[in-house]
Amino acid sequence: MYNNLVYYVVAHQDDWQLFYGQQAFLDLSEAGRRVVFIYTTAGDAGGSEAWWRARELGAVAAQALPAQSVVTEASNEIAGHRIAVYEAGSFASYHLRLPDGHPSGDGFPSTGHASLRKLQNGEISQLAAVDGSTTYTSWHDFCDTLNAIIEREGSNANTWVNAADWNPACSPGDHADHKATADAVREIVGNRFNRLWFVTYSTKDRAANLSGEGLERKHLVWLAYKQHVETDENRAFLEWEWDSWGAKNYYRRVLAGERDCEIC
Repeated sequence: MYNNLVYYVVAHQDDWQLFYGQQAFLDLSEAGRRVVFIYTTAGDAGGSEAWWRARELGAVAAQALPAQSVVTEASNEIAGHRIAVYEAGSFASYHLRLPDGHPSGDGFPSTGHASLRKLQNGEISQLAAVDGSTTYTSWHDFCDTLNAIIEREGSNANTWVNAADWNPACSPGDHADHKATADAVREIVGNRFNRLWFVTYSTKDRAANLSGEGLERKHLVWLAYKQHVETDENRAFLEWEWDSWGAKNYYRRVLAGERDCEIC
């Protein structure tokens, strides 16, 4: 049914729009291409349920924009865990809703200072979704669930997996959730598929290298997300985010069968 599959495995609801949105726009626009988004955290940043739900809806709106898709929502059991899934034919969106772990990985008081980094390091023995829908009992359990989603969606010779760069030398000063999510991707994918590792926070200090139609496409998906989350209180911050990362696009490509190199 689909000529190829593309996965975006990200920690937060705005990660792909800010750091690789122009390519996601093209993927979502391409006939015969299945695009699967997996969000590992709720992106709550220690805030309210209204905040993380707004971010989730914003992410789904950005996904639906290129093809003007009609989206349906369901709750599915995958690898023994209840996961929210949005679908629109050409794309699917999986939301694990784990606690945002803070850039440091130390977590937030409202979610008991829990984080993916702590689960990965064995500092905590379990990690519950912020909506109480499920609990992951180990890092292995979390990785198995990501793998089960990929097995559910499938793969072929043209499969691409996109995620934040796992290598601190290539993407320094990154959010701990980005790194933990990237480590999980490396663990479950290995060299089976083509991988694209995009640089995130540190591009703020790099030269703008995106313009024309690419920048316009990226801005469109960012605006689709932004309209769901913008308030008087965060308007200046959202503008700062776009000014910092909007016209930047840095990444590494590794083809299927090739090992992930330590060199950037």
